[in-house]
Amino acid sequence: RAVRTCPQNRLYWMWLNAISKDTGHSPEDLHDYFGTKWLPQIVVKMFDGDLLDKNQSTTQLNTAEFTAYLDKIQIFASAELGIILPNPEDLYFEQMVDYYADKF
Repeated sequence: RAVRTCPQNRLYWMWLNAISKDTGHSPEDLHDYFGTKWLPQIVVKMFDGDLLDKNQSTTQLNTAEFTAYLDKIQIFASAELGIILPNPEDLYFEQMVDYYADKF
């Protein structure tokens, strides 16, 4: 069960920066929004016995789970926001990498 890869994480933050540029929301707020929307809820038992409900962290996702999470973001961005997020295989992907190089 391999955890998400560094290239997956870089793609994720590049996409968040692209969405941020078009929507005005910070990448960090978008990270929290998408996490709340699509990451599984987990319950953590605290030191005093209280239970803390929170979303699973993206750092805990394996590569397949993170790919599914990225797919949801890409579909949402296209369908709901009209933002086309490129995949690494796309012809203009390198241009996007260069454009957002200083932002992630």
